[in-house]
Parts: sequence; C-alpha cells; structure tokens
Amino acid sequence: MLTNFCGSSAASLTAISNGCLQIGEVRKLIFQRKYSSGTTLNELTIASANPNLIASWTPLLTAVNGTKAIVTPFEIDNPVFEPGQVYEEGGPGETAGGIPKFVGFGPGKFTCKVTARVSKTIEELRKLYGEDLTVHLINGFGRIIMSADANSSPTKARGIDIKELKVSGRQGDAINTRGFNTLEFYLPDGWDNVLYEVTPSDFNALTGLAN
Repeated sequence: MLTNFCGSSAASLTAISNGCLQIGEVRKLIFQRKYSSGTTLNELTIASANPNLIASWTPLLTAVNGTKAIVTPFEIDNPVFEPGQVYEEGGPGETAGGIPKFVGFGPGKFTCKVTARVSKTIEELRKLYGEDLTVHLINGFGRIIMSADANSSPTKARGIDIKELKVSGRQGDAINTRGFNTLEFYLPDGWDNVLYEVTPSDFNALTGLAN
C-alpha cells in the first residue's frame, strides 16, 4: 500500500495510546467468506451479537449459506507472521542526502503447518482457494483475534481480510518425522490497524467452537 506523501492536515500530532494486545501462539483458524451475499459483510454487531458469547457463533457454525464459518478441527503447527516488504525509491545521488524515500509496504504473509492430516482434510482446505475470505485467529489463551470497525468504541467485529490462500503438497514424511502440508495466505498491508481481541465469556474458543 502506498503511503501518504503529503502528511496529515490535522492541527497537531495525535497522542499515542498505551495498551496491550498479545496475539500469542495461533492454534486454530476460523475461515468465513468476506460477504454473506452481494456487498453485505459478514460481521457481528457487538451490541446485539457480541462475539464473546457462544450464542453468536452457533448460527455461523451451523449455517448452510454465505454466513457459514468453518473451524479447523485440529491445531496448526509452526504459525509464522511475516511482515510485508518495504518499498523505497532513490538513494545516494538520487534523493536528498542519499536517503531513500519510503513508498509503502507490500502484503504480509501467514504460514503454518497442517501436520499428519488425511488427504480428505487437505482436499477440503484446497477448496477454499479462490474464495474471498476472512480469518479469525484462535490463540492459545482461548481468545479470538478479529478485525473491528474502529479502535475506539468499536461497534462491529469481523474476520481479518486475507488473500490467495493455498496449501502445498505433502512433505517431511520419514521414519522419525510426521508429514505435513504448508498452509499460507497473504495479509493486505494495514491488516493489523484495527485488531479486536475477543475474550469469550461462556466458552473457550480453542475447545468450544466446532462445526
């Protein structure tokens, strides 16, 4: 994504907030289409369908339409977030002081291992390719990491946009190691601008969500 070369028009700099968000170890993934139909986003209105309640998730897990959410029934291994590439232009002899100009960031990337799964599981994961998807991250604390409409007083929460999900061929099988497939997808620049941490009140997301 390109950066704003002209800077902000605000009268003053914005004070920096001090808070803590720890994604921790991602253990499971929830996939959902970005849109339930047309241009209607799949999202939960916090005031009436708070994602910290199991009652808000049950209709999504059992749905047979575009609102359906699917949870990996297994825990993933080796989850890794990779930051996007930095795009710059210029340098010595080209820009003032020889300092390259920041242009923007490329997309980030998430990869993980799907270990020792049967072929049916891999086939079903590959059916997600080509879908316009979002992902909800379930961490080892049993919490869900989503995206919100705002950082201050959010009213709606939804999955994090992802692009180009793919699953590799199987590798790694040996007498002393288990085989695995690599699952990966891209995260558009700015994906972490409005992360929203859900702490379930009547369920543990790691063990309490299943199709």
